[in-house]
Amino acid sequence: AATQAREAMLADLDQFLQAPMPAREIYWTLKAPVNATGTFSIEVRAEGQTAIPLTVVLGDAAPPPFRENLNDGKGPVQVQRPSSEKHPVEMVRVQYRGIKVMGDSTFWQPLASLGCYWDAGWLLTYIFAYLPAMLFFRWILGIP
Repeated sequence: AATQAREAMLADLDQFLQAPMPAREIYWTLKAPVNATGTFSIEVRAEGQTAIPLTVVLGDAAPPPFRENLNDGKGPVQVQRPSSEKHPVEMVRVQYRGIKVMGDSTFWQPLASLGCYWDAGWLLTYIFAYLPAMLFFRWILGIP
């Protein structure tokens, strides 16, 4: 029984190794200096394949590259696809983190002048604006 189980397991492993490997995502993090500005060219290259060129824009000196919504819940991102369909890399996705990207939807950022792009949202706006105004007018009008 043990020999048959071993042979079945080895046959299953051999079948798995003969099939194409499933796609997987690979991530790189590029850290730029805080005050870096400009347009930078980057190439992603798979061994023996043509390079996939893309442009990274930092600062306000150049317009941001076109962004595409991939419907993955992460919002629009910069995407570059290879010119050949047989390329092993399906696409290169560029996500900017830690900065406010022009066109991001925000409601109210009371600390933006200090460099903090935290969005206060509706709840804090309600608490700090509507409630004091309501209580003040109730007091003025004598409403219990």
